[in-house]
Order: sequence, then structure tokens, then C-alpha cells
Amino acid sequence: MQDLYDFLHSGRPLPSKPVILTFDDGYLDAYTNAFPLLKKYGLSATFFIFTGAIGFNQNYLSWNEIQEMSSAGMSIESHTYTHPDMRNRSDEFLQSQIRLPVDAIAKATGKRPRFFAYPAGQFDANAVRMLIANDTLGAVTTRPGMIHQLGNALTWDRVRVTGNMPLGALVQIIGN
Repeated sequence: MQDLYDFLHSGRPLPSKPVILTFDDGYLDAYTNAFPLLKKYGLSATFFIFTGAIGFNQNYLSWNEIQEMSSAGMSIESHTYTHPDMRNRSDEFLQSQIRLPVDAIAKATGKRPRFFAYPAGQFDANAVRMLIANDTLGAVTTRPGMIHQLGNALTWDRVRVTGNMPLGALVQIIGN
């Protein structure tokens, strides 16, 4: 995510066929399945986690696993505190959903998260405004798309890949 932002902001070069891998929620399989494969192939990814489940639910990452992934070059970013719909919320509610995970992730990894994933892709103008007020550089939705500009950095689209998607379908979506 940072590489994309730097490219759009300052023209810093990207690889010839760049792909950003993102994983949402912070499920344990991000550590047990994705992380080993990423390390094996020398890749990095962005993991958007909601921090309210960490340490309270065994199906989610632990802070030790998050620290290990971050130390290995994975980007740990915010996906709120409790994974709520971010639409039609008060400033106080949004502030807590944005600040609590940023502070917790920064404390655990030593790196301040600068990117955000809207739970279920849901957002409104007030949520975007609160992200700007909290120095967020970019945020992703669940809307399908692959064209990114700096002017819409807080509402970037993504290509959603599910566990049952055939490889051929993915290749067709992103090209070769």
C-alpha cells in the first residue's frame, strides 16, 4: 500500500506488473497459511486487522504473531477496533474505531499504520473525513476495481479473491 501511495504521490517506480496482496480481518490463517507462503516466495503483503478480537478469540492473530509478521516485512494496517459498519456514525464512535487500532498496532509493531480497510467496504463522507483527520494516507473498499489515483486514495477499489475462486478466473480478472 505504501509503495502504491509513494508512486502516486511522488512517482517512485513500481515493478512492471505490480500486485498488492491484502488480507482482511486478522484471522489466524493469515499467520498459519498466508504468511509462510509469502516468506517462502520472498513476497510481502498488507494485513488489515481489527484489533478488538486480538487476545480474546483464538480464531484471530495474537500480538506475538502480528509482531513476527511485521518484523518479517508484512504491513500491519487498521481494519477498525470492532469491525462495524462505518456509515452514519458519530465522530466520537469513528474516532475510537480509528484511533484504538492505530495506537495498538503502533505499540505492538513500532510502526504507525497509515492505511485502512473499511469493514465490509462500507463508508460515508464522515468516515472519510475522520480518516483524513487521523492522518490516514489511503483506505480500501470492497468495490471491484484496479485503477487507483491519489485523489481517491481514501476510497480505493480492490479485486476480491475468495478461497473458492479458480485460478483461471483470477488470471482473467487481473490479466497476465
